[in-house]
Amino acid sequence: MVSKEQKITNIRLRSSYLSSIISMSLVLFLLGVAGLFFINAKQITKYFRDSIYIDVYLNAGLKESDISQFRKQLDIAPYTRETKYISKDDAAKNFEEQMGKDFLAILDGNPLPESIEIWISATYSSIDSISVIQQQLESMPQVESVKYEKTVLSLVNANIRKINLIMAVFILLLLFVSMVLINHTIRLSVYAKRFAIHTMKLVGATKFFISKPFLIQSVVRGIISGLIAIIMLYGAIYALQSEFRGILEFADLVTMLILLIMILLLGTGINYFSTYFAVRKYIRIDFDKLYY
Repeated sequence: MVSKEQKITNIRLRSSYLSSIISMSLVLFLLGVAGLFFINAKQITKYFRDSIYIDVYLNAGLKESDISQFRKQLDIAPYTRETKYISKDDAAKNFEEQMGKDFLAILDGNPLPESIEIWISATYSSIDSISVIQQQLESMPQVESVKYEKTVLSLVNANIRKINLIMAVFILLLLFVSMVLINHTIRLSVYAKRFAIHTMKLVGATKFFISKPFLIQSVVRGIISGLIAIIMLYGAIYALQSEFRGILEFADLVTMLILLIMILLLGTGINYFSTYFAVRKYIRIDFDKLYY
């Protein structure tokens, strides 16, 4: 019959085993999220760069055929992602929505010019490139003026560099912290069984025989933690795609599969090697030092 103390010990061991799996799953999940953003860093950068556009204001008196021809010319330009024609009426509606007032009611006519919005390709979204594009457009006979948000453009380019740097540092830091936390959790688990390890050593068990059950358990624990992290990661992917559609797109199944395999291998690998070194320590340690 199992004693009360043995029952308490078994409960504590199960609780420790469960808590270690949960903590490792959370750590691996955070690593997976960091990996997602790292993989999609280029996509995120492209999204922000693709949000840059310039306004090309047209000279008054241009015919529809001239505007249409000019727009086709802009469409095939290497720096153009897409164009949008804004008529005088559209410009008035946009102005009214922004200002909340019908300014045409106090004027004899519509003074706003026709314009074409050019959404710039990510490759040409730097300040230097857009300055060159501006000069080229302003030299064309159909163009009255060219304007773009230079301050916003500077902020976008500066913040993209900062985001990439911060992301790289964050991933490295998270990887280090993850390895430390998992290693610490494993060492505590092995520490709780240090006397059992010493007992097996006293009855003549080999190092391999003593280590084998711990290593098998560590691999199982790593696989379970990795699978839980992968399930959580899929939930995060679904939520992120719903919330940030167009910014984060996880369509590359091969890349995603590699990431999931990496999470599984990382969880199993860290568990295995942490257990190996922890067990080896308590196999070699003297009995008197087991109490410290």
